[in-house]
Amino acid sequence: MHAAWQRTRDAEIPFDAQWGDIDIADRALGFTVNPIEFAGLSEFVDSLHEVGMKFVTIIDPHISTGEPAGTYPPFDEGNALDIWVKNASGQPLLGKAWPADFIYYPDYSNPVTHDWWVKNIDTFYSKLEWDGLWIDLNEPTNFVNGSVHGCPDNSLNYPPYKPYTEGPDLLQKTVCMDAQQHWGSHYDTHSMYGWSETEPTLRGVRETTQKRGLVLSRSTFVGSGRWTAHWLGDNWSEWDNLHFSIIGMLQFNQFGIPLVGADIC
Repeated sequence: MHAAWQRTRDAEIPFDAQWGDIDIADRALGFTVNPIEFAGLSEFVDSLHEVGMKFVTIIDPHISTGEPAGTYPPFDEGNALDIWVKNASGQPLLGKAWPADFIYYPDYSNPVTHDWWVKNIDTFYSKLEWDGLWIDLNEPTNFVNGSVHGCPDNSLNYPPYKPYTEGPDLLQKTVCMDAQQHWGSHYDTHSMYGWSETEPTLRGVRETTQKRGLVLSRSTFVGSGRWTAHWLGDNWSEWDNLHFSIIGMLQFNQFGIPLVGADIC
């Protein structure tokens, strides 16, 4: 990361912030820093601040279920508070993402989850003094369709009419539609998952840093601009993608999100 930062500086390309993706985390566990491959990251961030730059890093919603009891507080405390998205049987829905083990999904529509989330943001800041948080994969994304155990055959998971979405059903790359949240079924609240994550994230950033802060979210909805910026998700380094990114940025300004951008490499 330092080498990439230095090359950009040497090329006199103007930029205000260095960003850290999921590879800075310890085995892709949220709220952690890889102590081997990113040893010295905290000192590097301090050096960025010394030259007037910022550091923004990523947090995914997925919480690994595979760490030994008592070693991963986000999971242990979340379990104790019972804050997970549930399957149709009332058990935490099991998904797959970047961590090696299966994951649970925090239910951000539950007010109890907000305090847990803010607390973990504060703890994370004590390890690494970032300036903003980039919340990704919050559609929510799932690397298996629906859940590790599949989804029941019902009218929520397989409705008689499917709007235009990728794949043969609504379960592609996300959770079961009959999964249960504080607000109701996931079928009714899917588009609000990222929306419900943004407010507690911004609150955590501001309370922790005591500054205005920044949140950047991949999943947004009407009103999200009150709490978060938006980026257009993964793209290709191709001219037609550049063309569509300009359209997308203008559209999101119309949607009430003034700070929006696209990947450029």
